[in-house]
Amino acid sequence: MPSEQGAKQVAIINSQGIDTFKELRRKRLKAILEFARKEVYTGQVALTEWLAERGLGCNQGQLSKDLDTLGLTPYIDRYGEKHLGRRSKILHDQVEERYVKIFQEAVREVYLHGDSVMIDTVPGGGQIVATIVESACWREVVAIYYGMSSVTITCFSDVMAEDIMDRVKEGIL
Repeated sequence: MPSEQGAKQVAIINSQGIDTFKELRRKRLKAILEFARKEVYTGQVALTEWLAERGLGCNQGQLSKDLDTLGLTPYIDRYGEKHLGRRSKILHDQVEERYVKIFQEAVREVYLHGDSVMIDTVPGGGQIVATIVESACWREVVAIYYGMSSVTITCFSDVMAEDIMDRVKEGIL
């Protein structure tokens, strides 16, 4: 049985033609991009409600297609907030949620030594953690060295190293 929103869209298509449907989709895509620039993302249900408030309602399947068309995916920023952003092989400021989880699970202990942060990882996790840290593009970092089960992050100053250590402990990229 079609949803109420789906039935409304079928009625729009039948009464006003395919051009109106295409215009509605263009407006919805534009609104999703606006949402991605300004809002914290809590999930597709919340985004669907946000769109419906603006008269651009859709069902979950249409929203998934729209997000795919725009190349948007959820990511967690360096402050731990979830947003929508463009997919990228290089993470830069956008760290996908799965990388944050891997990072959090791989880090065992974190130590501070002057302007360096030493990270003890699960066996074999050094390269993974170092790659994720490098992808986060922290401006405070001078160099990243890794071994099989460890990572050393050298920072510009002791204060910056403390900030990096806090981020690593909290699992915030």
